[in-house]
Amino acid sequence: MPRNNHSVLINAFRPAQEVDDPKLFAGRARQVADLTDALHLIGSTPLIYGARGLGKTSLAFQMMRIAQGSVELLSAQGIQDRAFNEASRYLTFFVTCTDATRDFNGLIQELINATEETDFPEAESNYRAKHLSERTITQKISFRFFEAQRSKKFVPKKIRASYQNLSPTEKLQHLIYLIFETYRRPMLFIIDEMDRLQNTQGLASFIKATSAESVKFALVGISSSIGDLLADHQSIARSLAPVRVPIMEKNELRQIIENAQTYLYHQGQQIFFSDHATSAIIESASGFPWLVHVLGQSSLKKAVEAGRNEVKSSDVLDTVFELPSNRFAQQFSDTYSNIVRGSVQREIVLRAFANWMNDDIPTSKIYALLRTKLGVKNPSSYKTQLSSPQFGSVIYTPVGRHRGDVRFSDPIFKIYVRLTPSIYEGVDKSTRSVF
Repeated sequence: MPRNNHSVLINAFRPAQEVDDPKLFAGRARQVADLTDALHLIGSTPLIYGARGLGKTSLAFQMMRIAQGSVELLSAQGIQDRAFNEASRYLTFFVTCTDATRDFNGLIQELINATEETDFPEAESNYRAKHLSERTITQKISFRFFEAQRSKKFVPKKIRASYQNLSPTEKLQHLIYLIFETYRRPMLFIIDEMDRLQNTQGLASFIKATSAESVKFALVGISSSIGDLLADHQSIARSLAPVRVPIMEKNELRQIIENAQTYLYHQGQQIFFSDHATSAIIESASGFPWLVHVLGQSSLKKAVEAGRNEVKSSDVLDTVFELPSNRFAQQFSDTYSNIVRGSVQREIVLRAFANWMNDDIPTSKIYALLRTKLGVKNPSSYKTQLSSPQFGSVIYTPVGRHRGDVRFSDPIFKIYVRLTPSIYEGVDKSTRSVF
């Protein structure tokens, strides 16, 4: 066996973007086609958005591969005619926002860092583009580099000398110009996890001013609407090509488990998931692939630790029960503990909202159940608390919905609340019993 048992187990459910398998995106045919069309359309700005844990980053990685010339996914979906030929393939930059990026200026600096620390030797020889931002040993594209290339002096010396005095946006625009003049290839900048930016003011205007036939930006982020991601989105509203990522169908979630089993088999591990275990994971995940990864990996380890080559439904049930102590769900456990904070009534209200199966939760119906069957006298005050920053703003009122409807800010947290045991004994059972 090429790797030890532990290494094999933890990699069985690795992120989808690390598994170049078209079958995982069979249910995303429409999204893949729309994104590919947006790459071809001059002046468009692809925007991938949706709830947390639905595979937006994985889809963005597939978009990047398609832009670089990969045809595997397009062929699997019968749209290989949309593939990019050698001359039109993109040079790609994949930048992920972090909490430290903060705002538009921070993002521009990240994009500058990605472009300065990159070169494309393959682009000159065989037109194979690269994923650039994660490279650690590179030849910097700088004014000194271009000055050394006698046949590629595209910028006057007085501009090269004043490079450090340019504004961040001007620096990035000059670097884009230099890269295009060097490789004569279009560029694609993919900006992932945009929702982490505290302020995006100025980004839409910059994208509108910078986008051209040779330059395209693609945006990815957690959001229920386009306006939530871009403060000044009206600047590029007409050029946006939004692609919403919906929850996965059961057959798509099943494919993740089947892929994990195939991986284990090829690593010499004869381990499989029973039909009941597979169904339990799919039902618990409620359409979210992230939960399939978390529950699948933990259930797999339980079976191996018990000396079995079969993952049973009991392994899944134990894993669900232990979610509060699962390191991958630590953020949800912390949020839950912060909300409950010594208040059994608040835990009852939180769980009542979580047990409503639709996204839109009618407060009038929930309040009635809380008052008449769960003994909460003033449920609206607890709803107000759940909507406040002090308790994580886990509930919000969506714009344009029926008056009185609320939603969970993070749908996965809603599922987490529904699945896990309550802190106060009996609260989980009593709230479930009224739905």
